[in-house]
Amino acid sequence: MFFTALARFSMTASRRSFLKQLSGLVLGTGSLSVLNSLAAAPSTALVPALFIGHGSPMNALENNPFTLAWDAMADNLARLPRPRAILCVSAHWQTPTSTVSVAARPSTIYDFYGFPGVLYMRQYRAMGVPESQQWLQQATTQAIGADGDRGLDHGAWVVLSRLFPRADVPVFQLSLGQDLDFDGHYQLAAQLALLRRRGVMVIGSGNMVHNLRSAQEDDLYGTRDQVHGWAQELDQRLLSAIDAQDHLRLRHLPITEPRLFAQGHPTAEHFLPLLYPLAMQDKQDELHYFAKGFAPGSISMTSLLLMPA
Repeated sequence: MFFTALARFSMTASRRSFLKQLSGLVLGTGSLSVLNSLAAAPSTALVPALFIGHGSPMNALENNPFTLAWDAMADNLARLPRPRAILCVSAHWQTPTSTVSVAARPSTIYDFYGFPGVLYMRQYRAMGVPESQQWLQQATTQAIGADGDRGLDHGAWVVLSRLFPRADVPVFQLSLGQDLDFDGHYQLAAQLALLRRRGVMVIGSGNMVHNLRSAQEDDLYGTRDQVHGWAQELDQRLLSAIDAQDHLRLRHLPITEPRLFAQGHPTAEHFLPLLYPLAMQDKQDELHYFAKGFAPGSISMTSLLLMPA
């Protein structure tokens, strides 16, 4: 069985609490020119920020405990006015320095191979945000490059196809700059927290534990359904730091626990997107885990939402 653990839709806030945000957010727009100036945008209540454990590209098509949890979250998000735009930070876009996509109509990128043909026929047709570089430079002192050709990789469009299936919110991506260390990514994200008060939803897309080679070996030896002890330990240590809002411990775990972290992340790109919504966490936010589990035993599918009570 591909999915080895049951995801939980564990929204601890009541539906009423969730819907209270309706009065505080402003309607977004699906138009191509979303907003020329971030600074000129009216302030809004905090827009939600999310981290999604995205897993397999097949999650665009399959119904399983994790994608059903995403669908349930989509139903809740649909009760809110649309954000002005969505910023997605995906594990699957790395560049030498931080770069933002500025394509007016981003293409759908099929950055995977060996999957059923029907998956390569799926397209996510959201508009882009040509002003996105200008927006980010108004929020951070760090230089941000622009890429007019970049489309949406599967870390973005697979998740968005479940959370916003109508593709009616403009989307742009920020790459993972390889010149930044863990603190650098966190500090950049903290500077970009202004976006949440200007109607922009931020989604980090990666996995809290991600060892693809281990997953392939489990396939070979028929142990795919067994969750590794080191995977559970790393997942729990990350969750403990998140629950305590100890972001310093979280982002320094690769330094303080190098062996454990390397087991769960032979390379760090699936961990880094977690830092972006967490760095934007506000004192008003409540933390909700809406999916937990492993699929397979070396990839954590934990997903979380940050949103004011």
